[in-house]
Amino acid sequence: MERKAAMRFFRQGVRAGVAIAALAITSATAAAQNWPSRFATIVVAFPAGGPTDVLARAVAGELADKLGQQFVVENRSGAGGNVGAASVAKAAADGTTFLFATTSVVNNRFMYRNVPFDADRDFVPILLISKTPIVLVASAATGLKTLDALIAQAKADPGKLNIGTPGHGTAAHIAAESLQKLAGIKLTHVPYRGSAPMIADLLGNQINVVSDLPTQIPLLKAGKYAGIAVTGSVRSAALPDLPTVAESGFPGFEATSWNALLAPTGTPAEVIGKVNAIVNAYLKSDKGREDLAKFDMQAGGGTPADLKAFMASEVAKWGPSSRPRTSRWSSVRDATDDRRPWSRPMTTMLARCLTLMLALVACEPATAQPADYPSRPVTFIVPFAPGGVTTLFARILGAKLEQRLGRPFVVENRPGGGGVLAAAAVAHAAPDGHTIMMASSTVLAINVTMRKHLPYDPRQELTPIALLARVPFVLVVNPALPVQSVADLVKLAKDKPGQLSFGTPGPGTFHHLNAEMFKSIFGLDIVHVPYKGSAPALNDLIGGHIQMMFCDVPPAMSLIQAGKIRALGVTTKERVPAVRDIPPLAEVGIPGFDTASWHTVTTTGNVPKSIIDKLYGNIRDIMSDPSVTETLIKDGALPQVSPSPDEMKRFVESEIVRWGKVVERAGLAGSE
Repeated sequence: MERKAAMRFFRQGVRAGVAIAALAITSATAAAQNWPSRFATIVVAFPAGGPTDVLARAVAGELADKLGQQFVVENRSGAGGNVGAASVAKAAADGTTFLFATTSVVNNRFMYRNVPFDADRDFVPILLISKTPIVLVASAATGLKTLDALIAQAKADPGKLNIGTPGHGTAAHIAAESLQKLAGIKLTHVPYRGSAPMIADLLGNQINVVSDLPTQIPLLKAGKYAGIAVTGSVRSAALPDLPTVAESGFPGFEATSWNALLAPTGTPAEVIGKVNAIVNAYLKSDKGREDLAKFDMQAGGGTPADLKAFMASEVAKWGPSSRPRTSRWSSVRDATDDRRPWSRPMTTMLARCLTLMLALVACEPATAQPADYPSRPVTFIVPFAPGGVTTLFARILGAKLEQRLGRPFVVENRPGGGGVLAAAAVAHAAPDGHTIMMASSTVLAINVTMRKHLPYDPRQELTPIALLARVPFVLVVNPALPVQSVADLVKLAKDKPGQLSFGTPGPGTFHHLNAEMFKSIFGLDIVHVPYKGSAPALNDLIGGHIQMMFCDVPPAMSLIQAGKIRALGVTTKERVPAVRDIPPLAEVGIPGFDTASWHTVTTTGNVPKSIIDKLYGNIRDIMSDPSVTETLIKDGALPQVSPSPDEMKRFVESEIVRWGKVVERAGLAGSE
């Protein structure tokens, strides 16, 4: 009896389990058929501002247009792409999370001992998006113009030349390592977190050689730096005068990067099929071909099975070349180690290829008409790292413009070179109004005199649209510093020449200029420490790594109130409403000191006047909303009534002259 009862219970359990499984399958099928029922996220494992990011946003825009749901690009950088990839591997397989994969996803298994995901088991392939060769370029200061010259100098001075790549494990990195082995040379590897900061340093002659995707074509053609060679099997159509590495003495050498779209394993086949069909159609369309051609890329496409086979072949191809030779790679696992028979998608560099797409191509004719504008998501570039006042303004205004104009205004932070990289990107974007920037007085005025070589002309290649606000600054110090006043700080700096340091969001920024004027007034020797935004500089100020800075008021207010930093005075001659208890510097030891930066929405030169007027009218209406102005005032800014776009041009010209004189008096002309 007991046995029969047990069997009956078992059979009932089996039937219940089958029923539950059937219900789950039915629910999953229904969900897949209704997909997408909400927004989806495409993860880019590198910072915003590089080619990977821009290409991902182009694909996201196409999916959003065709599927009627927003596809949000989210940058999750760190550990050579491992952080972003791992987050997707662990995400729910419900069609709401995708990975814009890059070369590092394939190569990191050879680079790191502990990779937090298994590329073969944790991802399902969707399709290959594109392939592109790597370009080797040299800064103008090196004088290098051929691969032979580069090799000769590297052999004459081993280890003296450095080479930048967008990161460990990227196709550009592996190509550079492979070439060095073949040539018998050693260059010091300088890994960056993406292409954007690397190109900024190349323009500033801070790095000798760069291995990257051909995102720099317009700047190469403009002579901002010199092309050395391309790594493809044939010459680049966009750079036909640049020889291949094979033609330069290394027959058979070929290295290309690629990018692809992946999803967490278990993502419904119906979802994979829909995404594959839409992106395949985009790659075959005129728009897709034009987008890729701008960066000398070949369209990918095909089936998930095609991508799976391609990824396996790339693992076999690059594995033997992926182990770096430098001592700093002590944690790298042996490429022959069979303890982790993983496989991963190789696509990091290709995605970067389009990231500067909207930024570095300057010769597209405007096609958008005001009635149609915006016809797709608008890229709203911020030239500094997140956490500063410029980002705050862009996010407030972008959200309002999105509500009024019905298209996403995607805020992208592209720090580097004191705003130079972002401004160059906007200057060379297609003149259709779909790339705008929250520009500061640094970008449009101060850099003109401060920098020896500026890769954009703010008078001709940028169009100011509307003035938003003036932003006062506050002189702040670490609270552990034994100073309570400007006089105390001056005395301490004179007692300890060269021992105090001040931080800025970058060379040539208004923060920098304020500090240099302060030094000049009192004859002080204080060391400049440039960062890529106010937020990282403030973090180091709190930690005591720097002792002082002139910070824009908005990001400093909460830290002052919490006692994390100490305020000595604001830079305007009047008190600032949001911090009324902080006196002006003019009242507490620096008579006549009166400075504030200004922020304006700016776009590419030659954008049709009708689009400029449409943006200006909407921004003017937004800025007349009391809730917006009250928010800005509360956050420490001083909202302004903007003049017309034509008057803005004259205003910028006058500011170039005005601040040029200040920069020259401070002895900083051409200092960067």
